[in-house]
Amino acid sequence: MGTITDGIFKVMRTGCVAAALLSGLCVAAQAQQVPSGSYLQTCGDVQAYGGWLKAMCQDRSGGWVEAELVLSSCGAGTDIANENGRLVCKAANIFGFGGGGFASERPPSGSYMATCRDIRVSAGWLKATCQDSRGRWVDATTATGWCSAGRDIANIDGRLTCR
Repeated sequence: MGTITDGIFKVMRTGCVAAALLSGLCVAAQAQQVPSGSYLQTCGDVQAYGGWLKAMCQDRSGGWVEAELVLSSCGAGTDIANENGRLVCKAANIFGFGGGGFASERPPSGSYMATCRDIRVSAGWLKATCQDSRGRWVDATTATGWCSAGRDIANIDGRLTCR
């Protein structure tokens, strides 16, 4: 069974072939530069495509598992880390060096992650830069506790909304 990103890559390749036939250009499926992070110490076969990071990472038992992460879910200054075979965003120390310090909260999951970037949580507020219906990037904010468990936080025309 394929993963979500396998499906996205397949759609991108298909769309890219159609775009190449029509325009002679194809940039949608080009590889992105692999971002730095502590995950590189325990992950291999790292790929970045279409806003996704994909790698094979070691879990606690030493086994290798496929891990994925939406790159826009990590805000500026965050570390991409391997936690038991999962790629996660870790807040950087506010003092800019290791050990101690105050970390920000982890962003809640939701469909907004596909169309928002620079996602962060600070003092109970979810903040991001999200695309509106015209493709513009706009600042969006909502309280993290506003959306009850089991409901989706979505980007609706550049606004973070609970549905």
